[in-house]
Amino acid sequence: MLNHWVLHIYDFLAVHPRWRWTLLVMAVLLPALTALRLRPQEDIADFLPMDEQTKQQLDRFKEQNNADRIVVLFSLADTSQINPDRLCDAIDAFSESVSYPIQTEVDFADLQQRVSSAYRQVPASFTPADTLRLDSLLTPENIASAVANRRAQLQLPLAGTVATAITCDPLNLFPEVPQVLSQSQFSSYQGYMFSADNRLAFAFLNTPYGSSESRRNARFIDSLQTSVNTLRASFPDMEIRLNGAPVIAVGNARQIKQDSLIAVLIALVLIIILLLRSLKSWRSMLLIVAATGYGLLFALGIMGVMHSRMSLIVIGIASVIIGIAVNYPLHVLVHRQYTTTVRQTLAEVVSPLIVGNITTVGAFLTLVPLRSVALRDLGIFCACMLVGTILFSVLFLPHFRFETPRFDTFSRTSGLLHKTSQWHPENNRWLVAVVIVLTLVFAWFGRFTAFDSDLSHINFMTPKQRADIETINRLVGETTIPATENGVQIWNEYWSNHRQQVLDNLRQAAADNGFRQTAFAPFEELIQTPADEQMSIVNYQLSTINSQLSTSFNYIGIACSLVVFIFLWLSFRRLKYAIIAFLPMLVAWAWILGIMYLTGIQFNIVNIILATFIFGQGDDYTIFITEGLISNSEAVKHPAAKLSDDRLLQYKNSIILSALIMFIGIGALIVARHPALHSLATVTIVGMFCVVLMAYLIPPLLFKIWKNKCENVKM
Repeated sequence: MLNHWVLHIYDFLAVHPRWRWTLLVMAVLLPALTALRLRPQEDIADFLPMDEQTKQQLDRFKEQNNADRIVVLFSLADTSQINPDRLCDAIDAFSESVSYPIQTEVDFADLQQRVSSAYRQVPASFTPADTLRLDSLLTPENIASAVANRRAQLQLPLAGTVATAITCDPLNLFPEVPQVLSQSQFSSYQGYMFSADNRLAFAFLNTPYGSSESRRNARFIDSLQTSVNTLRASFPDMEIRLNGAPVIAVGNARQIKQDSLIAVLIALVLIIILLLRSLKSWRSMLLIVAATGYGLLFALGIMGVMHSRMSLIVIGIASVIIGIAVNYPLHVLVHRQYTTTVRQTLAEVVSPLIVGNITTVGAFLTLVPLRSVALRDLGIFCACMLVGTILFSVLFLPHFRFETPRFDTFSRTSGLLHKTSQWHPENNRWLVAVVIVLTLVFAWFGRFTAFDSDLSHINFMTPKQRADIETINRLVGETTIPATENGVQIWNEYWSNHRQQVLDNLRQAAADNGFRQTAFAPFEELIQTPADEQMSIVNYQLSTINSQLSTSFNYIGIACSLVVFIFLWLSFRRLKYAIIAFLPMLVAWAWILGIMYLTGIQFNIVNIILATFIFGQGDDYTIFITEGLISNSEAVKHPAAKLSDDRLLQYKNSIILSALIMFIGIGALIVARHPALHSLATVTIVGMFCVVLMAYLIPPLLFKIWKNKCENVKM
């Protein structure tokens, strides 16, 4: 059916050139116009799985953790010197040079917020032993005594943080929280915030645009950096550096742009060199570039219809998608050398091409139901790029005049590539045995592959920025109380049984000691609000993102495998062939998980899309290998049939060249300094190596076993 419609369109366009050129011009202009609407989005948080409620939680999390704050660090270049007055002068000079409000003094409101946040972490650390301890502390007599002691404390001159701690814990039930907060090493010198040793001073200001608005923040931070550079002329003995979430976000955006551009350029140059070396034809190479270029334009056009913004990381991954998209025009051109007419070429390659495209597109579209904006966009972008490329390859490419390629790379006298296409690993018993053993080993260890939900690990920071962040964290002190297993559950169960009695006794004791009715509202909120709601804000990344990303990862793997298998079954119309084509991807996945665990590589919110690459690209290889095996088998049964000689070898030639292009596309991302892009390249290289190996080994091995079984039955 697919062949019939494609050949019917080919025949019509072949004799109606005006229709052909009109359709081509319209197919180019329409997506080009809609693509002009797109503006780059540069926030790594777009990859987080978020619905509206989760987005509100993240906004509250950012607000509580001063995500919009820019930190200006002042220190003497000679770290052996201590001169706090000089640092104060530099802070004053910087404040005068900037037309934005600068905070130079200790922010007691921020410290109080840290106290409140620390108490909201208590439920996660709750243990059965704590329930017994609280039982002894929460008698009416002890509650009255504790409130009286708090009243006596408040009559003394206390820091604001101590007063906040009393309102959060009037009964002194959680003494570990003040101990954690006491680790802070900040100090005050003449009202300015310093490190305890007076070697480092701080000033703060908030960006008016929010931490995620990288474009406007870039201009804002550039203006601050200009002030810093000017100030250095008056303070040559001083080091002045900008840091904070907005600064890091701007650095990420710029690094993504730079890495994406470099990766795409490297990929294009190397792919062009490889194609010229293989095709020996500028015209054929330009047609491949035109087909993949149109696929990219088509995808951008569709995205322009749906959105006005698009993540730069998604565009950066285009260097990998190019490696997949090149398959379609490449297979048409490579197969052309084995046929007498272009129409015969289409008749022989359309079916595996379109089946492979449908399964690959289906694999990428499994990203669409996810709550991550960037992953949804990635799925749509990749699917559209592949659809656009194959449309050009089967509808327009055959009508361009091109020479029959001279594949000297695969000639009988050529070297490595020809030997690789002639390689039959299924005939090597030792290799088969090793693969079976390794598959069992990797499948066992792959169960323990971890997922890394820490965004800081995929954020780009310069060594100096990372060192400053570590210094600030050390000065602030550890404000996270280690969680225990089932802590939240134990907390909720305990307070459901004791809450009302404790509140009644506390309110009575508060009234007896002259406290206002709302004096201990933070404590009452703490024990009345379900702990999971408290933790959704305080430990947002750990409790919400981690579980959702793990769920997303499991969904992607299962959904991709089901979509690919179902389409394979429908296309081959025989369960046996569907299993033969699908099994290599399943075994490759076991290898990937095992290798990642044994080498310490973890999944993250960016390389989580590896599953779509594996099933998306791997099915193309296994489909062509299986089609070639079926074709050769039919040729043996029906020698008079008009089939090209050794279809499997022809497909292997295309696969080898395609795999090399894929590795070039992925390898280009290896040069990326941004951890997100680099991790994607590392994991995908491992994955594609496994997929190519299994595609070469498993289908021919299963066909060989099946053939031997049939022969034994006949005997």
